[in-house]
Formats: sequence, C-alpha cells, structure tokens
Amino acid sequence: MPRLPTKGPVQIPNCMELKLSWGLTGGRSWMNVLHCRLTSATVNQALANQIMTGITGSAATTAFLAHVGNQVNFFSVRVKDLRQPNLAEFQSNAAGALGTGATAIVSLNDALVVTLRTAKSGQGFRGRVYLAGILQADQTSPTAFDTAVGGLAKNFIDGINSVTGGLSLPLVVAQRALNAGTHSDGSPWAARPADVNDVVSTEVTNARIDSQRRRLGR
Repeated sequence: MPRLPTKGPVQIPNCMELKLSWGLTGGRSWMNVLHCRLTSATVNQALANQIMTGITGSAATTAFLAHVGNQVNFFSVRVKDLRQPNLAEFQSNAAGALGTGATAIVSLNDALVVTLRTAKSGQGFRGRVYLAGILQADQTSPTAFDTAVGGLAKNFIDGINSVTGGLSLPLVVAQRALNAGTHSDGSPWAARPADVNDVVSTEVTNARIDSQRRRLGR
C-alpha cells in the first residue's frame, strides 16, 4: 500500500506556496505551483505584488517570454502561508506580462519541463515545473523542443529564485505529510512528516516534449 497524504488542509512548516498564474487571451488558464522557504516574511498582498514586479522585471523573464505566444498572459502570482492550515491566499494586482512571440504556439498540453534539484536524491526530493505556451517554431522534432529554449526556461526559473531569494524566500521542494504504508514486498514503510528541502540547482534534463492533458480541459 503506498503512503497516502494525510487528510485535511495542507500544512508544511517553514513553507510558502507560490503560484504562477497564466492564461490564453479570452481562453483557458493554468498555473505552475512552486514553494519557498518561509521564515520571517509576512505573506500578504504587498508581498505578492513585490514578487510579481520582480519576476516581470527580470531579464530572464523577458528572454523566455520571447518564445511564448503573444496570446499567452502571465497575469499574476498567488502566495499562501502554509505554516498553519486555512490561511488566506493573496493574488498580485501588479501588472502582468504577455508573451511576445508572434507565431503559433504548441498545444496547451505540451510542456517544457524544468527540474528542481535538492541536496538529496530520490522520490520526493526533486520538483518539476511544466511550462506551456511555447512557440511551434521552438519545436525541432515531433518529440523535442530546441535546446536553446530549454536554456531560457531554466534561466526563467532561476530568475524567479533570484527574486524570491532576495526576499529571503528561496525556492524549495515541499513535501506533504504522508501516512505510513507498505513497500511492494510487504515490508513497512514509515510515515513521512511534512518538510521543505532547498533547491540547489535547476536543469532541463532533456528537451523532450512532456504532457499535461488536463490543461486541454474536458
């Protein structure tokens, strides 16, 4: 039996949830969910605006958005303190940023993945960020994107880490609390407490096109 998440509101010590909110002009919306180490910052509307302004003002964001379609809008960030259950989420109202690519984009379920690595290995100690809205011109084969856009995607996530890190909110890989379970051989599998692990590096492991079908909708 696998270890299942504990029931109830998500609560993770020293953790802030950071959502990047995207959408097509007049169409579907989607999010990337990241997490930051939270020690002393106050999570409020002002912080959401400060992070959004920092990200949209980053040269790494500008460079990446040149390879995102101009019908794609990076319109806000949302922040939430996860140190206690049921705390309020705050959405930025600072100016967003449109993609600046003038040609068609790939299907919304097609994504370029940036991997978040911590000082530990194995399941639960790495994260993945699925970036959508990339130009068809950056697809070099039926299964892969150009490696150059992969580098820009990595820089985009690194730029976010620079912004949040400058606010003493470095990116982490968050772990929800898991109940005890059993391994495939029947041996016991201990419960795992909620925790955070600092992101120490990012990479595009390969330029393969990954997929998240739910972004297409029903």
